[in-house]
Amino acid sequence: MTDTRALECDLIIKGGVTSGLVYPGAIARIARDYRICSIGGTSAGAIAAAAAAAMEYGLQTGGNPDAREQLARVPGALGAPTSAGTALLQQLFAADPGTRRLLNAALAATAQKWPAAIWHLGREALIAAGLAAAITALLAWPHGAVVALAAAARLALPVLLAGLWLTLNRGTSAIRDNGLGLATGMARSGTSVGGDPAPALTEWLHATLQSLAGRPQDAPLTFGQLWTLDPAAAPASTGPRAIDLVLVTSDLNRLQSVSFPFLPQNHRLFIDRDEWARLFPAPVLAAIEARAWPTS
Repeated sequence: MTDTRALECDLIIKGGVTSGLVYPGAIARIARDYRICSIGGTSAGAIAAAAAAAMEYGLQTGGNPDAREQLARVPGALGAPTSAGTALLQQLFAADPGTRRLLNAALAATAQKWPAAIWHLGREALIAAGLAAAITALLAWPHGAVVALAAAARLALPVLLAGLWLTLNRGTSAIRDNGLGLATGMARSGTSVGGDPAPALTEWLHATLQSLAGRPQDAPLTFGQLWTLDPAAAPASTGPRAIDLVLVTSDLNRLQSVSFPFLPQNHRLFIDRDEWARLFPAPVLAAIEARAWPTS
């Protein structure tokens, strides 16, 4: 299929979760008349920018002539009901085992379901305090109801506070062990969509980008392929680029904002394979390792 669009434009896409849901349809509509050449994005806008670049690759190479329509359908796919009774979008953000309770509490608090949030966060402390109060009240009941209730309250409060303190310490350790986040993006919710298991967030992103680009799942789309539109060509860091994708992120090690991909004057990047295996699908990690420079 020949790309007949005569007009060109560039896109800069800001962050914002709500905006992120609007972007796919807006980008698809723009792409009906314009060939999108340079694309920049940050946060949720970076995800939309990557999707726009993959769509353009699929359209310009002919690998996926329906990439524009497919991108427009993304919000509907994210809203598909799951076996949990919620939309796929919510199930994509599944917590890892150690942080599941904290994420459930955060989601309940976001929905202003405060009793549920408190229960998720400190149910052991609440149960322990309740049992301590009940036992104390029963033992002190012969001395009168007022005495029994006062004794139960005096014991229940320190038990509750101690339990909440232990819960907080466990939660802090769980977040630290989980890379300082509630979800790595690789945990699955255990629900299903249309009879198929719901994917993890990063798995869904990888599959969606590959499908938009018209490329197989085991051959991840690269920046160099966006530049040349040729999987076999050797990309150059300078010179014209067919599709120029730049993403803005925060380098916490150097305490600065950076653009990705890094240009030659920037420092090299090093990865820990075990850490990255927790964050990315196997085909992505394999592609990175295949292109990595030796460190010795």
